[in-house]
Amino acid sequence: MTDEYIRLGREQLNAGNPKKALDFFLSAHALQPDSAEVFFYIGHAYSNMNQVEEAIKYYRKSLELDPEASGAWTNLGNKYDDLGQYDLAEECYRRSSLVDPDDDANYVEWGRMYQNQERYEEALACYEEATRINPDNEEAWDNQSDCLRNLDKWNETAEVCEKPVSRWPEKARYWSNG
Repeated sequence: MTDEYIRLGREQLNAGNPKKALDFFLSAHALQPDSAEVFFYIGHAYSNMNQVEEAIKYYRKSLELDPEASGAWTNLGNKYDDLGQYDLAEECYRRSSLVDPDDDANYVEWGRMYQNQERYEEALACYEEATRINPDNEEAWDNQSDCLRNLDKWNETAEVCEKPVSRWPEKARYWSNG
C-alpha cells in the first residue's frame, strides 16, 4: 500500500498539486515511518509548496536513513541555495557527486548555484561535466553558453552552440541566436 500512496503522490506532484501529494506521502509515512523514500517525497512536496525549512527537514531525515541518496543531496542543496546558504548547498552538491558521479542533473543544479552568484568559471566547469556525462542535456549546453558569454569568451560560445545545433537541427534558430 505504501508504494501505491507514493505513486499517487507522485502523480499529484506531476499534476501540480503538491498539497494533495503531501497527503498521499503522509499516508505512506503512517504505514512506513522509517522510509527514506517517503521522507524524500514529503520533502519534495514541501519544496513544491515553497516551504523551504520543512523541505530541508525532510530531506535531512531521508539522508539520515539513506546517505547514499544522491537526489536527496541535490534537492537539499537546492533548498540551501534558495536560502543563500551557499557553503551548505555546495557541500550537498559535492556529496551528491560523490554518491553518483554520473548524475548530470546534480551538476546542472550545482552550476546554476554558481552562475546565480556570477561565479561563471565554476559554473562552466559544472555544466561541462554535465554535458560530458549526458551530451543530450540541453539545459547544461544552454547554461554553458550563457556562462561563456558572461565571460566574454565569444569564440568558445560559438563552438559550444555548434554542438547542440548538430544534435538538434530543428532548434538551430534558438542556438544561433543564443
